[in-house]
Amino acid sequence: YHVLGWNHLAWQSLGLVLRIVASLAVSLLILGISKSTKTAILAGIFFAPSILGMATVTWASVYIVSEIIILNCLGFYTWILFVERKSLKLAAISILLIAFAILADPGRTIFIIPLIALWEILNWWISSKRETLARLFLRVGLFTISFILFMKVFLSIFYGSRVSLWDNIKYIVSDAESFASFFNSIGNLLLGWLKSPGGGDFIQFALPIMIFLSLVGFALGFFKKSRFGMVLLLLTLWIPLMYIPNWLSNKSFAAPPTDHYLAVSAVGYIGLLALLLSSIRLRFLSYFLIASFIIFNIKTANEVLDREASYRSVKVVEPLWEKIDQDIPKGEQNSIFTYIGNDPVTLLDLNWSGSLPFGIRRNLLKYEDFPIFTNDKELILK
Repeated sequence: YHVLGWNHLAWQSLGLVLRIVASLAVSLLILGISKSTKTAILAGIFFAPSILGMATVTWASVYIVSEIIILNCLGFYTWILFVERKSLKLAAISILLIAFAILADPGRTIFIIPLIALWEILNWWISSKRETLARLFLRVGLFTISFILFMKVFLSIFYGSRVSLWDNIKYIVSDAESFASFFNSIGNLLLGWLKSPGGGDFIQFALPIMIFLSLVGFALGFFKKSRFGMVLLLLTLWIPLMYIPNWLSNKSFAAPPTDHYLAVSAVGYIGLLALLLSSIRLRFLSYFLIASFIIFNIKTANEVLDREASYRSVKVVEPLWEKIDQDIPKGEQNSIFTYIGNDPVTLLDLNWSGSLPFGIRRNLLKYEDFPIFTNDKELILK
């Protein structure tokens, strides 16, 4: 805010720039693991206009998700280069990028560590010139130990020091409702965008699709020693693993395709689509599916933006907060701002924004100085 202020165009432009950079980073990641320039280019082109995780472009409060996508992808790609070129400089850069991502958002980033460890094992298996097992296990071991330590810290922060990783796994398996929400979100990522940006009930498709792709990838990767199979397995596992931290924060929430909760998982899904479509030998069919995906997502994205403009445009938001700023006396402290009525635009703006825009306008530095904004009558009476 201190840099961009209330410049709405600048904020929206920043979201677009981050999306473009994220698309380039996704392209590099797919290039690193697939060694296919065509697949990498397709992944970048697909990711840019995709409605999957679209909130990371339109909502400034979740720009951090685009940033960790960039750091994760670049960190992973640089690690691949390190393994191939044996450059300690590249290793240091990779570790630094991943460390920045973890520091920025430990939850959404933590599973990049086991994914890199998995890539190490898969890449070693299909490689014609294998290095010694000792060196492989050393790198994988370091990543695995780091994963356990970071997960322990993550769980202790969000669930208390008494909650262990094993306890949380047992709770996940035993809680059928939250388990259903998890796979409903994955279903929205895989198929929901075809029906509606708001998602739907696709839980019955999610698990079979994930199991099928994983088995095919495992079979091709381990028995045929195919790079295609290795990449298929890695990207398939990327989808649920990268969603777990978001799900743990809200187990009952079935995320729609545009939600930022699915943005990091979308990297794996977009990579899968690029991998599968680029492998189709019939050019006409391949080009038709590629063009259809791009056109459909551009069309749907604009429809979403048109709906959001009804309650998020400058013409709607600015007069609302100008009026609130004028009505509340200067220097007011420990106040409760109540609002009533059924106007959907006003309710959406106030419910989602809370008192933050007011605090920024009044230059309030401490969160406790912010007034309470609510339309909850019971809370008002208390």
